[in-house]
Amino acid sequence: MREYKSDWSEPLRTFFDFGYPLGQAIYVTLALATFLLSRKVLGGIMRGKVLFILLALLMQYIADYNFLYQAYSGAFGGFGVANYGDALYMIAYLVMTLGIIQLDVKYVSPRLGPETKASIGERVWQQLDQVATLIVQGQATIMGPLAWNEAEQVSGIAVDVEQNKVYLVESDSRVVLENLAARYERLFGQASREVNRDSVRKMISQVPAEEIPDGLK
Repeated sequence: MREYKSDWSEPLRTFFDFGYPLGQAIYVTLALATFLLSRKVLGGIMRGKVLFILLALLMQYIADYNFLYQAYSGAFGGFGVANYGDALYMIAYLVMTLGIIQLDVKYVSPRLGPETKASIGERVWQQLDQVATLIVQGQATIMGPLAWNEAEQVSGIAVDVEQNKVYLVESDSRVVLENLAARYERLFGQASREVNRDSVRKMISQVPAEEIPDGLK
């Protein structure tokens, strides 16, 4: 093992000797900051995905550091073909590839199942259904298709994504609307409440006041 000495007769090599680890350190720091800041965003649904990318960047940092160490010191016979340094790079790129793939998981739109269709029957799309639909559509402008997926998790709601409609399938529609609004408020806090109010404003005057939750007025 040799002590590192800068050789400015080879400026490009010296630049990369410092640039590789510093550049990787910046990436890891950004990923760590993103992980810490995303823990409570959207209910923390991105936490696992960001943590995967952070792990991939750490593996890349280790592989690059090992490469520089071997290339400079000649340890373990130098950085030859098919030694453990190649294995580190293979693992690092595998983890990074898996991390990118799981970030790009496609959203599968929910469809009305037989039980939900039976609960709706042939009834028309009613005013309170329209209120619920406007809430989901308003949230979808912020969080995209995830808004429809979240709506489907609320008891008493049936989602028809093909028609972009929401149906209230329980008798106490006021409670269902409160639960729907609360579902989004859990993700975005006060901001989601304002989005809900703006989304349903044009329908409020057409619906009896006692059927509208206070949080939507």
